Amino acid sequence: MMKGLIAKKIDYKAQGQRLKEKAIKLLINSGYGCFGYSYFDYQDPRVAELTTAFGRYTLKHLEKFVGKENVLYGDTDSLYIREENDAIVAEATSLGVKLEVDKRWQKLFLTPNKKQYFGLVNGELVYTTLTGLKNNQPAYFNRVTRSLIEICLEGADAVDYFRSQFTDLEGNLDELSYSQKSTKALHDYGSNGWQRQIYDEILEDYGTDLAQSKSQVGAVYRYWKIKGKGRSVTILPERYELNMTKYKEELFICVEPILQAYGVEEVELDRLW
Repeated sequence: MMKGLIAKKIDYKAQGQRLKEKAIKLLINSGYGCFGYSYFDYQDPRVAELTTAFGRYTLKHLEKFVGKENVLYGDTDSLYIREENDAIVAEATSLGVKLEVDKRWQKLFLTPNKKQYFGLVNGELVYTTLTGLKNNQPAYFNRVTRSLIEICLEGADAVDYFRSQFTDLEGNLDELSYSQKSTKALHDYGSNGWQRQIYDEILEDYGTDLAQSKSQVGAVYRYWKIKGKGRSVTILPERYELNMTKYKEELFICVEPILQAYGVEEVELDRLW
């Protein structure tokens, strides 16, 4: 079954059908992962252990083959090396593994958390899992993060740009809202998290019936972080003072890995915040 799925994944990739390829990849990953799951009827941790162990063995072997000094980063099923090495493909084949060139980076910035990186491939910006670009973050954070990346790629002064964005925060109310999906109805949350605070706010304004109708499973809610007595979030920001200290702290968390990848020293980062 796994061989059939892998063949299908390779075929979809060759056809450029990225979504279908990704769907099959998820099936393959969960196909071995379930062997480590205690409620799986055929649970056998040895299967999961052998799969991951072979992956580690393969990467370590290939790293040794090209020389550790030539490897920038390795992760699960990939190696980032300083320059192309045709011999590594043949070496991987000898291990029973198919290896191919996925990307040729013109510029690559690896953050301290190496799963977060960005750079240029064929003149296009490519990035992964950068906190500041996630769609649940405020639009202002998204914009600043993207602009900061572009400045880093151009080799311009990233620190001066970021300082200016810190001072502009307060004038961007509409861009400072967070967006989150509620996995349950708001009134089903018992703690004082953002979901319950939003429900209580709707309840105060509209009463029980309308509050319950506005509290839907899977709905996306837009809210702001505020300084308020017994309340830290609101869907009505005009009623409160925004918690600018919190916004600055969270914006800094978004951009810090990018500035570190750009080579900004820890002392200078401390001065920024």
